[in-house]
Amino acid sequence: MRLRDLVHPTPVDQFLQEIYGRTARLFPGDEHRFDGLVSWETLNALASWSNFAASQLRVSRAGDLVPRAAYMREVGSPQGDVVRTVLVPQLIEVLRDGATLIVDGIDRMHPPLDGLARRLERTLRERVQMNAYGTWGESKGFDSHWDDHDVIVLHIAGRKEWALFGPPRRAFPLEQDVEENPPPAADAERRALVLTPGDVLHIPRGWWHTVRAVEGPTLHLTVAVPRATGVDLAHWLADRLCEHEVFRADLPRHLGAREREDHRRELAATLAAVLDDAELMDRFFAERDACAAPRRRHSLAAVEGGGERVGDERTVTWLAPRALLRAEGDHTVLLADGRRWTFAGAAQGMLAHLLDALDAPVGAVVAAARDGGVGDAEARCLLVELIEAGLVAVGEEQRGFL
Repeated sequence: MRLRDLVHPTPVDQFLQEIYGRTARLFPGDEHRFDGLVSWETLNALASWSNFAASQLRVSRAGDLVPRAAYMREVGSPQGDVVRTVLVPQLIEVLRDGATLIVDGIDRMHPPLDGLARRLERTLRERVQMNAYGTWGESKGFDSHWDDHDVIVLHIAGRKEWALFGPPRRAFPLEQDVEENPPPAADAERRALVLTPGDVLHIPRGWWHTVRAVEGPTLHLTVAVPRATGVDLAHWLADRLCEHEVFRADLPRHLGAREREDHRRELAATLAAVLDDAELMDRFFAERDACAAPRRRHSLAAVEGGGERVGDERTVTWLAPRALLRAEGDHTVLLADGRRWTFAGAAQGMLAHLLDALDAPVGAVVAAARDGGVGDAEARCLLVELIEAGLVAVGEEQRGFL
């Protein structure tokens, strides 16, 4: 499953250019659209784990977080650690009272969602996080609120009403801002959408909304997509201004007004020259992608034997979906996780296949390498090198949403 499957029948390019971050849009879907992706059984299994991070599993009711002591036991270990265990009877009692169970970062714990997240990151070129929300009773887990990131909602079970209040009165609000994002006016237009299984809803950053379960239990996922802003560009640019003498120089605090004005003008002229660069934004985006941290997954058994254990029946998972691949002379350069790898030019086809597929059988990866002139043994050794770099994981055959 990819972005195109979520916004169908809207073409991806149209979604990115006309809808994404601009306006709310509902994309109706078949009730079986997300079969195999996530279910109540998934939530049951995750809630049965011990030692959640304190903020990873939460319960909210009527807009307030329920104290963890009401549904979770925290016990200190002799080593000083805290072991957290969800208490089944207490959790059921809280949920029956109309609460919402929240699992943050569920894509890090459930492989089908991890696969979808990596594909979304590849297309959107931003880090994404998925949170799951299960609600019992006709209630709301949160009061009216807005998010400082774009949201894509995947509705899994039940029926839930989303009340949207239109674009914010403060355009493009930020979490760390000089002004508040004011709530909707009393006479603001309210658009109510009832989501059913298979529906997808996009909500831009800053839009106030209220969510209410109307027929449950309900289960939905939110895909949070924080996007780069001009403020991020300015932070990135500040570190690069050190190459200019005028920005390294001390500010003329104790000189006269004329000297200070001359210095300000020189700063402004230098900054204007730096900004007057048609490739500036492209370099910014490229560096963000090249420095993006990969997802973490281990393949310890595959390392031993120099690639001999990496058999064709296994599945290769690429963990750095925003990595960049470049041809430089006779070499292929890979930029990922803030690092740079240089390979022979013949590795281009194999690496391009991995980046395009994100999940592929080892045999297909080796075949792509063979087409580029890389032998099978060398291709498997290259896979081990990528495993050791944390860019690739090798597991059993994966099925479903790949």
